[in-house]
Amino acid sequence: MRAAAIIVALAAGLGCLPAAAAETDDVDRRLESVERAIEEGQSRERQLDSKAAALGREVAVLRAELVSAASAAQDHEERLDTIEGRLADLTRAEAEKAAALERKWAALTTTLGALERLGRLPPGALIAAPATLTDTIRTNLLLGAAVAALDSKARGLREQLDGLADLRRTIASERTEMAAASTELAVERRRLERLLERKSALQRTTLKQRRAAEQRVARLAAEAGNLRELMEKLATGAAAAPPVETPPVFAAPAPARSFAATRGTLGLPVRGRLVGLFGQTNESGGRRNGIAIETRAGAWVVTPFDGRVVFAGPFRGYGQLLIIEHGEGYHTILAGVARIDGVLGQWLLAGEPVGVMGPGSNGIPTLYLELRRNGAAINPLPWLAAGGRKASG
Repeated sequence: MRAAAIIVALAAGLGCLPAAAAETDDVDRRLESVERAIEEGQSRERQLDSKAAALGREVAVLRAELVSAASAAQDHEERLDTIEGRLADLTRAEAEKAAALERKWAALTTTLGALERLGRLPPGALIAAPATLTDTIRTNLLLGAAVAALDSKARGLREQLDGLADLRRTIASERTEMAAASTELAVERRRLERLLERKSALQRTTLKQRRAAEQRVARLAAEAGNLRELMEKLATGAAAAPPVETPPVFAAPAPARSFAATRGTLGLPVRGRLVGLFGQTNESGGRRNGIAIETRAGAWVVTPFDGRVVFAGPFRGYGQLLIIEHGEGYHTILAGVARIDGVLGQWLLAGEPVGVMGPGSNGIPTLYLELRRNGAAINPLPWLAAGGRKASG
């Protein structure tokens, strides 16, 4: 009996061994699955990091290309303005010279006509004329002097005609140069548009939070009665707003630079001519809080310094309005653009394109620029480089 019991016990123990082994195998499989999941997650994380780094590099290259293309386009715009100015002066000089030559030619034709009629008289007619010999001699001397004067005038007219021909050749050369400059500008504009399309594609990766931020800013703009109120509401609203995740295309440029240190070095955001200064009386009779710059239609507008877009859209009395925050309490305000290319929350590099000028309400596109510190308007001119403080173009 005892031996039988031992045999039964051994048999029972041996029967449990496959179950324990099976349980161990199951644990091993789950462990391997977890390890594979961890490895896959780490691989995906590395891929995402790699994609983020590549996107960051692409954005950096894109920003540099945008700044370069905008600068080249503005150079072509300025060159075209200069050529058009020279061409207008030459065309005016051509018209004045042609009119003067026409008057001189008419006077010369009248004198030649009188001499021709006199020359057709027979020699006997002069002898039979009731005049003394002295009068006849005097007449011959006067006629000789008149012929010499006419010859001198004819040579002068020939020289002036040659000068007019040279002037017209110069005008033709200027027109050829203007056509070349126009072609180069068109090429740069197409390049800029392609770069902006790429930037827009990157900007479309933004989150719903940004659309909510845009709606909040639009509400603040509707509540503001004037620009100062809008600035105050934006400052208050920014402090109260929740943080927004920032995709690479919106990331702040590094290293951050001090706006206060740029005094006397900034360029105008658009190539053109200063037509309104800070403190002057504006069209509505009030005091101008900024400067006005006449441009050509379709001129590119760039940000004068690194900064973040805190407002982009229509605002009462200003049309399309763009406000860029530079830090240290400084803001640039741009109005009068036909199209804004900056979007809310986007960080910009100095020289990056932010808009395009339209035809202008009176046929002359005019950009309005304000500089504000802690909400108060200050004169932008001391902040501009020497070339930007003068009328340009």
